Amino acid sequence: MLTALALLLAVETLSDCQEMANRSASVPASGIQRVIVIGRAGFLHVEGRPGATAIHAEGRACAGREHLLVAIDFKTTRNGSELTIEAMVPNELETLVAAAPRLDVTITVPPDVVLSIADTTGAIEVHNLRRNVDIAAHGTGPIVVTDVGGDLTVHSNRRSGVDYRRVAGRVSIH
Repeated sequence: MLTALALLLAVETLSDCQEMANRSASVPASGIQRVIVIGRAGFLHVEGRPGATAIHAEGRACAGREHLLVAIDFKTTRNGSELTIEAMVPNELETLVAAAPRLDVTITVPPDVVLSIADTTGAIEVHNLRRNVDIAAHGTGPIVVTDVGGDLTVHSNRRSGVDYRRVAGRVSIH
């Protein structure tokens, strides 16, 4: 019994983050009409904030090894009126001695931007946007969307489903 408890505690401890660090990126919002978010492993929360003059991405990086933690960051690319924010996370699996790397992300944007999300693993939350939202989500984790003034389109193979409320436009879930 004691051996089983010790093994359970060891596995629980090893699955947590051994290395953590904060990451951030900020881009002036002037002229940005569309934001594309490419998420990887980790939680993703996008919030429309009235009066926002910049688009901020803040995250908590987690990895089982320091060399993986160093590789976790944001990459931002502006192309005209379009801004892409990409979570750069190494594609490593969890092992018995190290947690899989992830980046838990919160992004604030002006509420009048069009939002597109491509995400692989982790929960997705989107709130308070006045225009269209398009989400392509594969992997695991729930999707929650509230207070969208435009259309909501979700392409997902997630078992946990999509929870949406107060969407003014058309809702399409595939």
